[in-house]
Amino acid sequence: MEIISNFFSKYDRIIRLTRDSLSPEDDYLLSQVNNYELEARIKGFFVNEENCRRFIKNHNMEERGYSEYSKLVGKSFYRYRLTEDGGSFDEKIICKSKLLKSHCRDLWFTLNISSETQIKNLSSSFFEGTIPRLIERYSMIYKNCIIEIGFDKRVWWVEVERDVSLHCSPDSFLNCIVYVVKQLQNSKYLLKWSDYETIRRIEINYRKPITLNKRNVADIFGCKWVSPKFDGIRKFVIVRMGRMFVVDMKQNVEFLGVIPKKDDELTILDCEEVDGILYIMDVISEQEPKDRLNKRLEYEEWFHLKPFYEISSLSGCLKMLEDTSVPTDGIIFLGDKILKWKKDNTVDLRITENGLYASDGKIEGDIFFDDSFDDSSFIYGEIYEIKVVVDKCNRHYIYRLRKDKPHPNPKYIYDMNTKYTLNSDFFRGYGVPLMRKYHSQVKQKLLSLPEEKICLIDIGTGQGGDIKKWENLCYQHVYCIEPDPRSCEEFLSRNNRNTVVNKYLRDFDLFQDIGKEEILTSTTVTAFFCMNLFQNKDYNSLFKLLKIKGIKYFICICLTEIRVVDNICFTTKNLGHNNYNITIHGTRVINLNETIVDEELLTKRLTSLNYILMKKEPLNKCNYMTTEEKELSSCYKLFVFKRKQE
Repeated sequence: MEIISNFFSKYDRIIRLTRDSLSPEDDYLLSQVNNYELEARIKGFFVNEENCRRFIKNHNMEERGYSEYSKLVGKSFYRYRLTEDGGSFDEKIICKSKLLKSHCRDLWFTLNISSETQIKNLSSSFFEGTIPRLIERYSMIYKNCIIEIGFDKRVWWVEVERDVSLHCSPDSFLNCIVYVVKQLQNSKYLLKWSDYETIRRIEINYRKPITLNKRNVADIFGCKWVSPKFDGIRKFVIVRMGRMFVVDMKQNVEFLGVIPKKDDELTILDCEEVDGILYIMDVISEQEPKDRLNKRLEYEEWFHLKPFYEISSLSGCLKMLEDTSVPTDGIIFLGDKILKWKKDNTVDLRITENGLYASDGKIEGDIFFDDSFDDSSFIYGEIYEIKVVVDKCNRHYIYRLRKDKPHPNPKYIYDMNTKYTLNSDFFRGYGVPLMRKYHSQVKQKLLSLPEEKICLIDIGTGQGGDIKKWENLCYQHVYCIEPDPRSCEEFLSRNNRNTVVNKYLRDFDLFQDIGKEEILTSTTVTAFFCMNLFQNKDYNSLFKLLKIKGIKYFICICLTEIRVVDNICFTTKNLGHNNYNITIHGTRVINLNETIVDEELLTKRLTSLNYILMKKEPLNKCNYMTTEEKELSSCYKLFVFKRKQE
């Protein structure tokens, strides 16, 4: 307030001194004495077209347009104005000179005192060769002040001018300035420059949600809570010394007000804004997920909290999408990582006249407007959220403008959100993605059981999906047995020089291919999901192998019972004599005839070979599988046999 009062005093002193220096005979000059301006020019990132247009509309400001010829001579600024239709807007040429200037940066304005004098002896030819500026100007009176907003096709400006005739006081002037700044900031609280600079310097190390897809579906096992994904804009609330600020992805800052706070703890809340309402999703800290969710409760009085539920059934997660009280477009999973799943595959891309662009290059495909998008508002060069339909043409539907996004997605995010996406059938078990990931984790644990990992003989290797497991567990020698030629071909394409695989065998001709080797010491034999395809000759070869003294472990997973069902996950048919026809929908297991393994007979036979059953359990320990996947997985059992010490 002090700077305003000082400037008012200087302004009045200039007018008084000018009057005192003139004689009563100088009628013309005396008439010019009041042609001084005291104005505040509003500065800051928020003086932009969007905010100015909103202010003009909300206040129904009076509009006028004109062409202005202007010329700078020394420190004086000459101007001449014409109306839009070519008529005279301002018949006189005005010389405007800035007398005094002072900054009030913390409140986002600069004070100016200028003089305006009519120049009678100059004609409009003075501006010959000068290109006119086309100006839109809007004005209104508020609290005995004149508010003006202008635009010259390049930049917007906002001014608050003292109206001498309305006897504007310093208090009214300052109140008017603060009102205008708040309106431009679109907030009932004034964000000061010092706060803005402080908040912008705070580093926000937020957890970026990862799109749940076929490649990372195993990460869902590390999640314990689930929440609806609101169709909104991501923002962050920073609480510092009881003062609350909201920051968007472009680092725009808004002051929200003050809350009672006993300490100066810095807290950053991860939020989603929907229809102007902030919902707290998470707290940015190194705390465990449960502690972070509890921390949100401290701010329940001032913000809405996003609901989080402990996962009980994956198939039940889709029910959250039925609640339409808040626009929802997917599901959030919270745990060691934050995963997101969306009903529609969307990406954020920049659209130019030359096509679609990710942050690191062009994206090929056709472009359309979504039915919900108003195509009259479309602007080239902006970033849009786009629904993608992956087919031969790759169709892209413009869904909405993303002004909150500073950059479009890179190409790898585009691929993750489109090529490897999971549709809603995932929650019902179609393609059994979670069961297969769970089985992979079970195999990893079983392979890690042997103390010495010298040699491994893997029966039913298939396409080589366990190569990385063998390498990560540092098995020194691996022998693979797989009779199917198509699986062999796939395996060989995955194989490389660095693999631990010594030989890849088509059959159990062990004594010719393996038996002569001297490395059969502390050997582990595995048979994962293959024994249900065994014939009698295969069992004979297996038991012949397990007689070798160097073999210490036999570990297997096999089908030990079956339920005749038909659902989105799998279909089985009883063929009699413990034989079943099995199809697991969405996988390569189609119309496969398998035989139930008699677990009692298997245990009895291995006991006779001096093995002890160390572990036996069904594969139903995973709570994250769908009901249908769990029903199928529980039909399988794992067995760990260890040879007795002799």
